[in-house]
Amino acid sequence: MKNPKVSCYCATYGRVSLLEESVHSFLIQDYDGEKELIILNDFSDQTIYFDHPQIKIYNYKKKESLLGKKFNDCVKYCTGEILFPWEDDDIYLSNKISFSVNKMILNKTKIFHTRNAFYELNAENIMNALNYFQADLLYHTNLCIYKDAFEKAGGYYEYDGIDLDVISMNRFFASEKYVSEKIDIKDFFYLYRLSTTNSYHATWLSHGKEGISKEAEKYIEGLRKDIVLGDYYLNPHWKYDYEFFCRKIH
Repeated sequence: MKNPKVSCYCATYGRVSLLEESVHSFLIQDYDGEKELIILNDFSDQTIYFDHPQIKIYNYKKKESLLGKKFNDCVKYCTGEILFPWEDDDIYLSNKISFSVNKMILNKTKIFHTRNAFYELNAENIMNALNYFQADLLYHTNLCIYKDAFEKAGGYYEYDGIDLDVISMNRFFASEKYVSEKIDIKDFFYLYRLSTTNSYHATWLSHGKEGISKEAEKYIEGLRKDIVLGDYYLNPHWKYDYEFFCRKIH
């Protein structure tokens, strides 16, 4: 039986060096089926390009005011049956899509999620695999969901606070049969990075009064002199062999 087409959606703003690692994570996926990555960039001073048949980039000239709406805009461009959040500042191992889709098919469900992930503790000595340890949180990006189930739930809550992902995931879980299970460490596919990217992170930006999107805009504005403005052609790659380090643990 032919595997369903999947769409991964990525909201990005002003940090192309991290985006390049995320795009590389998509390109190495071992999924035996059609896939696409939708990237929505609303940093108007930077136009992102990458010529690849599986990747579509939409460069907005106006900043989205709410992160939840930005995610929903991403999904509008998706043409696959199954949706995957694809954060621009995290790392995904090659089995992310195939493992999740297989779980959905096996369990005959429209939503699959796992709370398990690797967590990058310290970027100062990244060559040491012991810097990665298991986490067990309600990661938004560990979700995969059929597009019709996403639409049935009403999509993301159009909000800009720290609990956007939890509120939205609870909407999805309430609308459809789902599976959320603990998985074996050999099957982990997500490397979560909180404070090791030298960039902003929604978790700490969202404590500001103006919300995630506005705080991110202020953060990037402060780095303007160090950012390549205008046209930017992506060069997808990993800085390190994350797959090797993570698999080495088990």
